[in-house]
Amino acid sequence: TLGSTSRRTLHLQFAELVETQSGVTAANILEYLDRPYSSITPAVFPSDRVFDLAYHFFMAEDSRALAYQFMAGELSYQSYASEEAIQYFNRVQSLLSNESKALRARLWHRLAVSSYRIHDYQASLSQFEQVIQIAASDFDRAVAFAGIGASRQSLTQYELATKYHDLALTTIDAPRPTGFRAYCRAAILAVKL
Repeated sequence: TLGSTSRRTLHLQFAELVETQSGVTAANILEYLDRPYSSITPAVFPSDRVFDLAYHFFMAEDSRALAYQFMAGELSYQSYASEEAIQYFNRVQSLLSNESKALRARLWHRLAVSSYRIHDYQASLSQFEQVIQIAASDFDRAVAFAGIGASRQSLTQYELATKYHDLALTTIDAPRPTGFRAYCRAAILAVKL
């Protein structure tokens, strides 16, 4: 039986070998992830190895685990594998220390939308609130307001939904449409939730 130190060393050696062969680096991934989360640019990293790197660097307790866990979560998020994305993002939370506001806002936004997608509206509400606290732009705050509005709407809390949809529209200076369905659709589409 391998001891924990030997096991971590083997995980690290394997992860570094895969990293070298794949041409991906944790620094490149963090540079991509440190952009505003509302950026539409999809990930351009070879996804077939990111998941291996996330696992092995995490098991090795290496600092690069943060980047690869986050990227694995991002790829899962982009593929609508929301439960898997939440698992990766929860690991990222445990690894965070002094990362940028943009990275933290992306994490909270991705957790909120993933929670919304699996109908965990209470979790999405608190996560969207976190986004509002650290969002770098009005547009990012509007996205979070629209997410809260959509969550409140799903919970049949229509007055609160209306309040947050109004906040989303006001934040981006968008006009308020008439009719509740058109109004909700406009608020959500305006910020591409």
